[in-house]
Amino acid sequence: MSAIAGIIHLKKEPVPFEHGRNIMKSLEKFPADDIQVWHRHNAFIGNHAQWITPESVGEQQPFYDSERQCVITADAIIDNREELFEKLQVERSKQKHMPDSQLILLAYYKWGEESPKHLVGDFAYMIWDERNQKLFGARDFSGSRTLYYYKDHERFAFCTTILPLLSLPGVKKELNEQWMAEFLAIPVNFESVDPSSTTYKQIEQLAPSHSISVNDEKVILSRYCYLMEGNKELKLKSDEEYEEAFRDVFQKAVKSRIRTHHNVGAHLSGGLDSGSVVGFAGKLLIQENKKLNTYSYVPVEVPGLDS
Repeated sequence: MSAIAGIIHLKKEPVPFEHGRNIMKSLEKFPADDIQVWHRHNAFIGNHAQWITPESVGEQQPFYDSERQCVITADAIIDNREELFEKLQVERSKQKHMPDSQLILLAYYKWGEESPKHLVGDFAYMIWDERNQKLFGARDFSGSRTLYYYKDHERFAFCTTILPLLSLPGVKKELNEQWMAEFLAIPVNFESVDPSSTTYKQIEQLAPSHSISVNDEKVILSRYCYLMEGNKELKLKSDEEYEEAFRDVFQKAVKSRIRTHHNVGAHLSGGLDSGSVVGFAGKLLIQENKKLNTYSYVPVEVPGLDS
């Protein structure tokens, strides 16, 4: 996954370049295919990119649209590209090489703050509208990508990880004891009761299925979808038809996960779910003359492990 970062001065004062540089330097421990920044007056936007999909290789990020005066930085893999191409009327000649970040930007131009509803995949992104001095972003439905932020009366800063935000002057490393108590007490796979809270009091995270809009000193958080929203009961004639319908959806889901210019790896836990994923993925990759690498792990103290 890539990492995104940015600083917006809410009073329209210049953002010191060293502040942006410190944020990007904190990301250097993560591997990257490319590192780029966009810096203009009261906005600093950065991207610490990993090229995963074929379209992302050599991608310009942050990407600045000089005509619309909007810049986007995104950590995103969009699965419903074909559907979006049709809705956005993207010319066929441009579809093959269009990066997901630019597709997100086109969706924003068409649907505005409703655009996250039309995106399927893993994503966290921010769009800076320079002309209107407005920042807008979103996090995917299941929270597969992360987006943390800090705000005071002068600055709004965001990043994929928490540590870079702590490099900013004035950000206190004050632990959030409520978050820590809930993290230790909740016996399920949730960090805390409040999905926007984090380990530190001054740093928040954008919750899954939410968008964020920042204009002047006003921050608006909106939930753009719900799990059961718009779902209709599926009624078919036989068990065989249900099985076929499931296979079709399952295959589409697996196929979207193997859209990469790299080799593909899969975790084999020994359960039915991972085995099913590997079975479908293997058949699909054969069609592309690609090899599927599988990985399993067990505790090192298991007797007879080396035998």
